[in-house]
This record gives sequence, C-alpha cells and structure tokens, in this order.
Amino acid sequence: MPDPAVEFFVMPILDSLRTDLQLVCSSDCGRFSRRDSFKYWEGRDPFESYWSRFGTRGIAPTSDDASYHRLERTSEPCRVGFDLSDGAGCPLYQVQAEMESLDAFLSTVAHVVRCRASKRRTMRADQ
Repeated sequence: MPDPAVEFFVMPILDSLRTDLQLVCSSDCGRFSRRDSFKYWEGRDPFESYWSRFGTRGIAPTSDDASYHRLERTSEPCRVGFDLSDGAGCPLYQVQAEMESLDAFLSTVAHVVRCRASKRRTMRADQ
C-alpha cells in the first residue's frame, strides 16, 4: 500500500495527465468531433487554471454550471491503434488514474504518447 502522502501528490498529477491526453487525443480522432473535445475548456484561461489542476479540488467549475457530455462513435477506428472491437469505448476514458490500476493506466498513457509522439516527429520531418 503506498504512502498516503505519495498518493496525495501523485494522483492529481496523473489525473491531469489523463485529462490532457483525453483532450489532445480526441481532438483529431474520428470517434469524437473536435468541437466536443474542446467544449469543456471553452472560456477557461489555461494560465489561470493550470496550478489548480494539481490541487485536491481540481479546477473550479464555471459559474454557468455548464455540463460536459462526450459522444463517441464506437463504429470508427481508434486513431492510435487500440483494438476497440464490439463497440468498446476509448481506453483514455475507461482507465482511471488510481493506485489500484496504475499499471493499466500507465500502459494506456504510454501507448498513446508513443503513437502520438512518433506521428508528430513524422509531421515535423515532412515540413
């Protein structure tokens, strides 16, 4: 069992990483619309909200009580190559940043980062 202090500091960082990866990976994925990917972050200044991501309460909700809903087209292939047959959902939205499932979480994150980073390097080389 990890030290509660370690969990207190590490879990908000991993949850922020998960949220950021959900945003950037779904932004150009055929399973999601780009507008839906950015809806939750509209009207938020990233510099003002950055440090609150790491707090125990996270980023304060917007004052208009807007909700964020995600619609996923499960018939579309995954942009980074996850096998999502039988209507499975995006692993970035399925896996949780929790100590009990840390291996699965880090494996999912590593797969996305490896795929996205290599595509980014290819795009830069072509320019």
